[in-house]
Amino acid sequence: MPRDKRFYLYYVLWGIALTLMLYVIFVIVDQLFHMHLAGLILNLDFLLDPAHTPFVVELFCHLCITLVILAASLWVDRRRGWNFKLWLGILAVFFIVLYPLMIGLSQRKIFQYHFGAHVLWIVGHFIFLGLMAGVVKHSRRFE
Repeated sequence: MPRDKRFYLYYVLWGIALTLMLYVIFVIVDQLFHMHLAGLILNLDFLLDPAHTPFVVELFCHLCITLVILAASLWVDRRRGWNFKLWLGILAVFFIVLYPLMIGLSQRKIFQYHFGAHVLWIVGHFIFLGLMAGVVKHSRRFE
């Protein structure tokens, strides 16, 4: 891994940008199609009481998850024995399974499974994966 301080700034700023981009995509989808994807992606009601969990805490938790996924992706990309496309495929399957898992874990009845919402969840996360792959590829300039 590069030790250039600019790399770490790049990593954190892109982590924030990817988190916000995915959230905004789901806010727009929610407004257009009357869904609850933005709420679901930040939902932690199976861990924390939603009445006492501010939006900023939920968003920060999602940022931490994004940073872990981005760090793991950067690590996989740097390992010459690993196939980055295979890694993206693994993440894609994870995101596909994550929607019904999050619905099942949720304590609030507002989150119900809908096939159309699942498809839009997948589309949003595939956009995320495409952007993240670009960030990883572009980060090679720090080597």
